[in-house]
Amino acid sequence: MKKREIMLIVVFLGLFYKIIDTGSRLVTEPFKARSGLWQNWTTENAGESLVVPQETTEIRSLLVENNFEDFFLSPELINNPLIYQRTIESLFPRRFTNKSANHFFLNNEDIPLKCKKMTERLLVTLARCD
Repeated sequence: MKKREIMLIVVFLGLFYKIIDTGSRLVTEPFKARSGLWQNWTTENAGESLVVPQETTEIRSLLVENNFEDFFLSPELINNPLIYQRTIESLFPRRFTNKSANHFFLNNEDIPLKCKKMTERLLVTLARCD
């Protein structure tokens, strides 16, 4: 055999071994890197922390605690496309409406004088605006 043929066989065997080794690890250790997400995929809100902003999570918990069905977001929350979209999507069937008295503000925002601060979380404040 020529050197070139021997080298091709060695490279092929090395590649074949790598494919077999990787395949066996996938079978014996499925989704190890994301095991928390994949093991809990049937639980409520599984993986939510990976895609939903913390602000949205805080808004949801305040709505659930207070049993509110509608809410209004401050202009700063509305102007943040990610927070706005994820909040509207993940809080369904609760409705975003301009007529709601339940207003959410970021903690660094000034709350209007007509609003009464109810609860404050790490990032979000709930106020009642009548």
